[in-house]
Amino acid sequence: MSISERPLTRQDRDTLKPYSTANEKRSTYLNFAGLFFILFFTIFVALGLLCDFTAWMFAWPDFEVVKWWLCGASAVLSLAYSGNWALQEHKYIKARTGISALADQDLQNGFAAIERLEVAAVVEVEEEEDEGAGFLLELRDGRVLFLVGQDLDFHSLHVEPDAENEVAGDIFPSDKVDFVYAPKSGVRLDVIGTGSYLKPRSWVKRRVGRTRSSSHADPMPDSFNDGPLEDVLKRYGFVEVPASARRENV
Repeated sequence: MSISERPLTRQDRDTLKPYSTANEKRSTYLNFAGLFFILFFTIFVALGLLCDFTAWMFAWPDFEVVKWWLCGASAVLSLAYSGNWALQEHKYIKARTGISALADQDLQNGFAAIERLEVAAVVEVEEEEDEGAGFLLELRDGRVLFLVGQDLDFHSLHVEPDAENEVAGDIFPSDKVDFVYAPKSGVRLDVIGTGSYLKPRSWVKRRVGRTRSSSHADPMPDSFNDGPLEDVLKRYGFVEVPASARRENV
């Protein structure tokens, strides 16, 4: 394993900007603006129309007073809901503040780190929704890297490269991988297969009834997990299927 640096490209900067402080503040302002609009509409429009309609139905002489009590109670409940939402948003922003500050530093420094990894084995993870197939790469240093297929759509996947038309740096899975990331924030910027094609040894299926919120939720994309590979498969509830059986199911 070796680590080197290169200047950030325009694409790298575009990847980092959503994590920056400026983007975080802009998203927060938009979220709060949308929340206040919803509150205004709910309290002063929807509830007002509902109260007037109810008053017309029952023709209750004292309903005018009751209407304002209902509107007031609805306003209090709406404010309580928005307060809870704002608290959760504050916690989220606080958690993201560290990443945002580090992303700002990465943008200012202008360099990306390249970690060169050697891959011992590859397991393909079945596609979920529109994410594309994932890959678990068992590295020779003992770690296991999880990658999501939708981040690899610019690579040649699943098909062994044609020896006559092989394109260097565009083969995946590969026995050598350059993992490009922002040094401070750790945001993945690119992953490039730089070696020879490495055929997945197997295919893994997700357990039936398994959900994202369960104890067997997927590992985080671009995450390095403690190996060996068999322990990672068990940890996340993956069921390994031979590659030959996978071809029969396709």
